[in-house]
Amino acid sequence: MIAVYELPIRAFSLMGSNGEEKIEITIEEIFGFPDTTSYAGGYDFKGTLIIHAGCYKVYSQNFFSTTGELYNLYISFLKCYDSLTGIVKYPVAYLENNFEFKLEMTQAGHAIISGNFREYPHLPNKLVFEIGTDQTCIKKTIDDLKQVEKLFGGNSGKCIV
Repeated sequence: MIAVYELPIRAFSLMGSNGEEKIEITIEEIFGFPDTTSYAGGYDFKGTLIIHAGCYKVYSQNFFSTTGELYNLYISFLKCYDSLTGIVKYPVAYLENNFEFKLEMTQAGHAIISGNFREYPHLPNKLVFEIGTDQTCIKKTIDDLKQVEKLFGGNSGKCIV
């Protein structure tokens, strides 16, 4: 049976410690589900990317990624959250890596998110950002990503029984 879902779906929201800074991805349109998976794993999707870092804000309605990349992010976050050590990376295979970030656990459950975004990869404009966060914010991100995994499966897509 195919899972029933209604778009848009929040893929995840990763909040900063101050409650205002964040990275958020919403899935607006999904391609190929459940029959055709992406070369990057899972299913291709078009969505919205929001970044709030200090006084800088990005709102991109033409963000492309895959549910497989979200699944890999989910697994990385689980490992990092459980051990309170390590690094989580989110590179996007689409559009010449126009968005990437990494979360690095520092000490006592704190973490630093650093990344960059280019709306147009062929132009030199780039937002480079850093956001402070902690393990309490990471738990909500894991919960969001778990819901995406339940709907769309892992890198091989959804196993339809």
